[in-house]
Amino acid sequence: MPKSTAQQGIIDPKIIIGGVIALVVIFFIATGSFKFSASIKKPDQTASSNATQESRQTEPAPQAKPKAYQSEKYAFNLEYPASWSLKENPSAAFVAGFFSPEESNSDGYRENLLVRVADISKQPKMTLQEAADLWENDTKKEEGSNFNVTERKSSSLAGESAKDIIFDIKTKEVDGHGMIRIILKNNKAYIFQFNALKTTYDRYLSDIETILASVKF
Repeated sequence: MPKSTAQQGIIDPKIIIGGVIALVVIFFIATGSFKFSASIKKPDQTASSNATQESRQTEPAPQAKPKAYQSEKYAFNLEYPASWSLKENPSAAFVAGFFSPEESNSDGYRENLLVRVADISKQPKMTLQEAADLWENDTKKEEGSNFNVTERKSSSLAGESAKDIIFDIKTKEVDGHGMIRIILKNNKAYIFQFNALKTTYDRYLSDIETILASVKF
């Protein structure tokens, strides 16, 4: 999850959060009152005009229509903000990556949501909790003290039960904060991984939740 020096990490998620990505691969080889008035007085035209102008001045600019992404191979689709960019197959571990826009010319890190889909048909009895625990335990082994889980909670995705793991991960380049949402469906494990800096995580979380709310299978 690197930033400016981390700009490479933006394009190449292999170093976005250090060994976490590699870890994911290892893991899945084996988520008003109204009042009546009798008055028929016409409204003051000037006041009405001023009010209209004021309304136009204070009315927020319309947001651009979200972009759509669909994976026929993995049978899911979602929408993401128009200002974000898509990179398909950003690494061998991920199906797609959605990257936040640059905030300035000096912005060296782009927050992102990466999507991983893995076939677990050979482990049909794996539960959602077991999948979450396995991801966490293997990540701890791989990252050691660089990785720390700050919260675990039950969640949902597209009407299905999901598990969230919120974590900190610190490397030489980045002091990061992230979240994964795991869901098991149709003998597949879907992992949606949000990567950010500690200073930008809360700012982009609403965008991430909006993307996740749009996911359909």
